[in-house]
Amino acid sequence: MTNENISEVFEALPSPSIVLAADKPRFTITEVNAAYLSLTQKSRDALIGTGFFEAFPDLPPTRKEVWISLLDRVLEERQPNKTPVSRYARPAVRDGYFVITNTPVLDKDGAVAFIARSLTDVTEIAECVLHDSSANIESKRLEKMERLEKKILERNISNAKSIDVILTDYLSGIEFIFPKMRCAILSVRNNHLHNWAAPSLPVSYLNSIENVEIGPQVGSCGAAAFLKERIVASDIAIDPRWTKYREVALEHGLRACWSHPIIMMDQTVIATFAVYYDQIRYPAEEEIKVIDRAGAILKLILENWRIAEVSEQTRLELLASESRLRSLVDAQTNYVIRTDIFGNYTYYNSKFEQDFAWFYDHKNFLGVNCMQIVKQYDKKKVIETVADCMKNPGVVCPLEIDHISEDEDQQTAYWHFIALTDPQGKPVEIQCIGIDISERKKAADALKRSNERYELLNKAANDAIYDWDLVRDHIHWGDGFRKLFGFDVSEEQYPIEQWSRHIHPADKDRIREDLYRQLENRDQTKWNAEFRFKKADGTYAYVEDTGYIRRNRGGKPVRIIGVVRDVTERMRYVSEIEERNQKLQDIAWLQSHVIRAPLARLMGLVDLIQNYENSAEEINQLLDHILTSANDLDNIIRSISSKTAQV
Repeated sequence: MTNENISEVFEALPSPSIVLAADKPRFTITEVNAAYLSLTQKSRDALIGTGFFEAFPDLPPTRKEVWISLLDRVLEERQPNKTPVSRYARPAVRDGYFVITNTPVLDKDGAVAFIARSLTDVTEIAECVLHDSSANIESKRLEKMERLEKKILERNISNAKSIDVILTDYLSGIEFIFPKMRCAILSVRNNHLHNWAAPSLPVSYLNSIENVEIGPQVGSCGAAAFLKERIVASDIAIDPRWTKYREVALEHGLRACWSHPIIMMDQTVIATFAVYYDQIRYPAEEEIKVIDRAGAILKLILENWRIAEVSEQTRLELLASESRLRSLVDAQTNYVIRTDIFGNYTYYNSKFEQDFAWFYDHKNFLGVNCMQIVKQYDKKKVIETVADCMKNPGVVCPLEIDHISEDEDQQTAYWHFIALTDPQGKPVEIQCIGIDISERKKAADALKRSNERYELLNKAANDAIYDWDLVRDHIHWGDGFRKLFGFDVSEEQYPIEQWSRHIHPADKDRIREDLYRQLENRDQTKWNAEFRFKKADGTYAYVEDTGYIRRNRGGKPVRIIGVVRDVTERMRYVSEIEERNQKLQDIAWLQSHVIRAPLARLMGLVDLIQNYENSAEEINQLLDHILTSANDLDNIIRSISSKTAQV
C-alpha cells in the first residue's frame, strides 16, 4: 500500500483521529482526518503545524494534566493507553462522551516517531447511565445499575468490544451513577497487581502501584487478592495495610479504598474491584450492595472472557459443563434458571429451588414446564417476551412477573430473559436471571392505596384540607376548597400571596403577622387562626384555620398540613345569642329599676289613705295620683311584654 493509499484510508476513518509528532512537550499536529475536523469544527490549516495544546488552549487544567501525562507515558513505554471518559460539546447536536486512545507509531529503530490519537464515542453507554425515571434516589440508582448491566452484558455476549473497553465502560457507568466513587480493576498475574481499567484515577498513581506483589499489608487491593476477602480501608491515613503506600495515595487525594477480590470457579483471584473516595468513608448498605453486585457481574464477564481465551474445544466443554458454573450462580441471592425453547427447566440455582421447590413437592423438577408457577394473567406476557428473545438472541429482555406463592401472598419477581445460542447462532435455551421484588411491590401498592384513601377522604370531607410546601411556595388544596369556597382546584402553582389576597382587609395584617411569628418560633408546631375569607362569589365566610408545622433538622419550617373550616353559621349563632342576652338584660333592668318607681308611688299613696285622715278633696287628689301611677305601671308592663316577645 502506497503512502497515498494510507492517507486516503486515514482520511476516510469514521473515528475522529489526529497524528502528533513526538516532539514533547509541543506535540505538533502533523495530520488530521475529516471526522476530527467535523467534530472540532476547526479547519485543517488551523491545526496542521500547531502544537496540540496551543490548538486547544481552553482545555480544563485537570484534563490537560491527565492528557500530558498519558502522552508522556506513550513516549516512555511505547505502549498505547486510554484517557478517562470525557464530555465534549458538539456543535448543532447534544453533548457527547468520548474515550481517547493514544497509539505510538514507531520508526525503524523502535523509537516513537508519532502518536496517533483516535476518539471512541461512548455517548450511548453514558446516556444509558444518566437516564432517570424513578420516584426515589435508591430506586433510580437500582434502575440505572440494571440498565448499565443489561448494556454491558449485551456487549460482552456479542463480543463486539474488547475486554478492556467493556471493563472501562462498566466502571465509567458506575461512576456516573455514584459520582463520588472512583473505580479501578487491577488484574492479578503471577501474584502481582497490574492496572486493567481505571477511568478516573491519576495515571501517576496507577504507575506507582504497577506490578506490586500482593500481600496482607499491600494496600486494599494487594490484601484483598492475597487474603481472598473484601478489604475496607475507611481511612488510608491510619490503616496499617497502607503503611507503604499511604504517602502516594494521600498525595493524589485518595482517603479511603474498599477492594473486593474477583474469585473464579477454580478459586483463583483473577482481579480486584476497588472503590476509592477522596474522603474518609465507611461503606453504607447501598454501597455494599453495589460492590457485591459489581463483583458478581465482573465475575461473569471475566469468567466468559477467560473461557473465550482458551481453545474452541475447551470453550465448548466448559459451556456444556453446567456444574462448573453452579458455584457461581448458587452463590447469588438472585434467581438463575434456564429452560429449553419450550419452557422446560434445564437448570435452576439454589435460591430458586429454595423459594419454589414447595410447588414441586421438593422433588427434582428439571424437565417440568416453568409456566406452572406463573400467575394466569401474566402467562401471555411471558410467552411474548420469550418470542422476542428468540427473535433477538443475545439481547436482554426485562419482565416483571407475579408468581404463585406458598402462603397465597403476592410474590413478584423482576426478570432478565436472554436467548442462548448454539455455535451456529440458533437459539437453544432461555436463560433467566431474576430478583424477588415482592416487598418493594407491596410497599408501592400500599403507598398507592394510602394515596387513594387520602384522595377519597379529601373529597368526602366538608373541610378544605391543604398541604403547603414552603420550599416551593405552593399550596395544594383538597376538593373541599372547591365545595366550601367555590374555587377550582388544580396542580397549578398556588403561592401564599394568592391565599393572602382573599383575607378580609381588616384581618390580613393580624393573620400574616401571627403566621410568620409562629413560623419563626422553632418550638412552634401548630398554628390556629380565625378570620374572614373571601369566596369565589365575592362574599366573606368566617373560617377557622388549623395547621401543623413540619420542620427540618435545623428547625426551619418546610411544610404545613392543615384544614380550613367554614364557621360562618357558628359565628352567626353566637351573634344571635349575644343579641338575645342583651335584650334579656334590658328586660331585667326594666323589671328591677323602671317598674319600681310607679310601684313605690302606689304604695306611698295607699299608705296615706289608710293611715292618715284626709279630707274628701285630698282623697280625690290621692286617687288621681294612684290612677296616674297605675297607668305608668301599665305602660311599663306593656313595654316589658313587647321586649319579651322579641327575645
